[in-house]
Amino acid sequence: MIPAPLENCFVISIRQKRLEDFFQQDLGPLREHFSVVTGVNGSQLDRNALAAVYKPINQWNVLTRGEIGCFLSHLGIWKQMCELKLPYAFIVEDDCQVPPLADLQRALQEVNSVDPTWKVFLLGRNPRFKQDAKRVTAHLSIPRRSWGLFCYFITLEGARHLVAKGHPIRAAVDVFVSSCKMRGKYALIRDLAHVRSVKSDTVNIR
Repeated sequence: MIPAPLENCFVISIRQKRLEDFFQQDLGPLREHFSVVTGVNGSQLDRNALAAVYKPINQWNVLTRGEIGCFLSHLGIWKQMCELKLPYAFIVEDDCQVPPLADLQRALQEVNSVDPTWKVFLLGRNPRFKQDAKRVTAHLSIPRRSWGLFCYFITLEGARHLVAKGHPIRAAVDVFVSSCKMRGKYALIRDLAHVRSVKSDTVNIR
């Protein structure tokens, strides 16, 4: 099944100005279909709240509050998908330059032709990381740490898998997804989505 990109679109935001900037870009017919999700501001979590959701792997690999809040923001949408039984979702962060609808449709056709049972499909890399891709086709790869979760599609089955594995938090959300043992994860080799500024929260908290 190829999802219709005009349904189940979510934008995560914790700052009104950034949200306003997001909706100023040319979103075309996608504009009216985005639901705004208020992200979790990790800096506002107290110690008890942090202890309830986060267990560091070791003392040398400690996440920032921003990274924890980012994880919780995505996790909240995955849980909502499971509760409402949404078959898929298109999720972006508010610093994402959203690709044109036609490009999204072509990308979905590409991944669906390779694996109709795909679970997570990432559309852009974190600009802080440069890493060789493990190619599946000329256009698709298996996502590694260099891909970010600022723009991606996810199916209900993928959401269920990540929710089941997402507690306690032990890694940044993009690292968690790329390292999670789950078949059906794909990414575009040539970035389709980009962050609008390298100084944005999406980049700096990782």
